[in-house]
Amino acid sequence: MYCPNVPEYPIIFFAVTSFGGIVTTVNPLYTADELAMQLVDSGCKGVFTVPELLLKSRKACAKARIASSKIFVIGESKGCETLSKLLDEKILSNDSISKDDVTSSNVAFLPYSSGIIDLPKGVLLSHRNLVAGCSIASVEGMFNIEKSSIVLGSLPFFHSYSVMIALSLTLYLGGKVVCAPSLESEAILKMIQQHKVKENLMIFVCCNDSDTQYLIIATKMSTSKPNLRVYNR
Repeated sequence: MYCPNVPEYPIIFFAVTSFGGIVTTVNPLYTADELAMQLVDSGCKGVFTVPELLLKSRKACAKARIASSKIFVIGESKGCETLSKLLDEKILSNDSISKDDVTSSNVAFLPYSSGIIDLPKGVLLSHRNLVAGCSIASVEGMFNIEKSSIVLGSLPFFHSYSVMIALSLTLYLGGKVVCAPSLESEAILKMIQQHKVKENLMIFVCCNDSDTQYLIIATKMSTSKPNLRVYNR
């Protein structure tokens, strides 16, 4: 998955894993070469992306020898397979794919390390790992998430923490996730105000005093009073 935080993200993620497929998530800021490296290393068979990243997706798939017909666009783009068409054709229907061979030990999620010290490395997470992580995180007092919770999905979904907490845990507990495709502060704060977000699972890093004051004032003006922590850098 090579896209920002969009509402279709959890739909694709859980659909693929429910049928025994493996999802590898990619930083949408990656270049075509970086994307190609992960596609090859993970043995990827297809890519879900957005129109804005289609050009880089095509270049990367060409290098990884993945057919252009295996690139699915979330949204609309001329000459491309789209997610909506994929769903209309019912390719992912229960009748077309068997789930008999899917067990808890099967790999479901293949995130990659940031590659700060060396090249990014894949981490094999099974269905059992994901379920265990949610079970541990759902212990009372660890996260204040419940059925009435509205959680801001601002942490990048390509990160394992975001998949585990913002997506899996929140949806498992019956909460609502508001997808934030950008980390731009004004857009984030508008989402908090508009959707009355109560829980935000990210840390805002303010680069100067004006950023800090803007965040504090906007938070105080919000009727939802979200739980935010501000750290100055």
